[in-house]
Amino acid sequence: MFRVSVNRLVSFLMIFVCFFMIILSVKLFGSTNSPRFLYIERKAEIDNVNRQNNILTESSNKQSNLQLDEKDKIKKIQSILGLPSNFIHHANQLPGKQLEGIQEIINDYLGTNDIPAEKTLNNIMKLLFINNSRVVEPSSNLTTQKIQEHSAEIRVLSINKLLERPPPNPPKIQRVKPNDLPYIRDDSYKPSQCPNSYTQKAAHSSWLRERYIPNVKMFLSKEDVNVFSTYHKLSHYGLPFGFARENRTLIAEVLNHPNYKSTSAYGTLSNKQCTRCAVIGCGGVLKGSGKGPEIDAHDHVFRVNRALTKGHLANDVGKRTSFYTFFPESDYSREIEDTETVDFFYAMFKSYDTAFSRNILNEIPPPLYKSSHRDPWQPPMPKVKVEQLRILHPDFLRYAFTHYLDAKSARPTTGALVVFLAMHLCDEVNIYGFGYDKRFTLHYYDTGFVEHTDAMMSAHDVDNERVLWRKLHEEGLITLFNRTSLHLFKHRHVSINTCTCLYRHMYTSIWTHVHVYIDTCTRLYRHMYTFI
Repeated sequence: MFRVSVNRLVSFLMIFVCFFMIILSVKLFGSTNSPRFLYIERKAEIDNVNRQNNILTESSNKQSNLQLDEKDKIKKIQSILGLPSNFIHHANQLPGKQLEGIQEIINDYLGTNDIPAEKTLNNIMKLLFINNSRVVEPSSNLTTQKIQEHSAEIRVLSINKLLERPPPNPPKIQRVKPNDLPYIRDDSYKPSQCPNSYTQKAAHSSWLRERYIPNVKMFLSKEDVNVFSTYHKLSHYGLPFGFARENRTLIAEVLNHPNYKSTSAYGTLSNKQCTRCAVIGCGGVLKGSGKGPEIDAHDHVFRVNRALTKGHLANDVGKRTSFYTFFPESDYSREIEDTETVDFFYAMFKSYDTAFSRNILNEIPPPLYKSSHRDPWQPPMPKVKVEQLRILHPDFLRYAFTHYLDAKSARPTTGALVVFLAMHLCDEVNIYGFGYDKRFTLHYYDTGFVEHTDAMMSAHDVDNERVLWRKLHEEGLITLFNRTSLHLFKHRHVSINTCTCLYRHMYTSIWTHVHVYIDTCTRLYRHMYTFI
């Protein structure tokens, strides 16, 4: 009986202790007034206050930046761009006039075609000093490069907005042959009214008729990169025939640049009904030819590569230059006598050439060229008037390569491209200095005799081009200047190779029959005298 009472007493005691522990724990940890909860609440209040203060401070800073007076704006721009205190002609000009001067400096680079003038200064200022992460270190002098670097960032943002986005499921790029896809046409094409135009020639020449596309697009415009369907078509081929693997934004930066004039050249060369053009190559066949006055008598003169015309060379190749075609490695624009009146045609054969063209339009030195095939190379600054620069369309290069050169070799020569440009821009084309001939030195400006080597022409099929020039000449589509008597050989069924063979084997009877002696052939071979 006693034992049962003790057990019950112990049970009641344990229940009481547990109940007491529960009450104590609630008192200690359940109250929001405990030190722990007071600390957490206090910290949350402090963080909230700090956050509000930061928002107010940031808002205040932005407001103060946006509400800077004109003098403070000028001081900030001077510090960031390194403008001297007297960068305007008169340092004591009113702040408004100085801001106008800054606007003119910026507009010299950006232009006002794509970005409204009233927004340009605000964008530059916002980029330069409202966003502190992009502030540049001050310098002692104003440098064009600083303005260009910061302005370029704005242009990239605006250019990306110009690019049409691809559809949700864009068509895949298929592997195609050079002649598989249709060629882009120029909507602004204007046919020539000359009765002897190439359109009329094609009507009488079946050979030309099956090759000639009169309205193929010759020069790039911003639509070729901004419009997705056009860009997608050009993305099937790599340079020089398309934009595959190229940076679309970089190409858009070039073609949307305010300095780039992408107007069509069709029907703009001359007010004359029929236009005569001369295309001048660098072949040694011109050396001592005395064809300079004849060349200059044409309405327009096309030149390529190292187009030297100074001094005594003018008597052989003329002085005038209307159009000059080049790419980075072939740029000799500094040697052209009068670049103010010259239109420049630029060909892009590789990725570097796109960046090169961008720098031309920005009027800054070309970028360093790095390649596994050669040492790093810094091209000189081209002497090009940027407003007169046009970039050859990849489809035009593909058209010339497939329709006339049968897609042989890696690509056509720049000389071949210029001949076909002239055939699309002119009504009569005469070419000089074309068709490599081992009897003559390599170039007309060589001081000594330079022999032809296959290594020099590894990217081109010069034999194929030589045959092409003769074919165009025989079809009456061009006139090919040559220092041998083509009509004599044609009537006598004797080729130039026969002349060489006769000279080597001393077959004199045929030469005697046509009253031409071996001595004459020798002088022709060694001294490049005219055969006729």
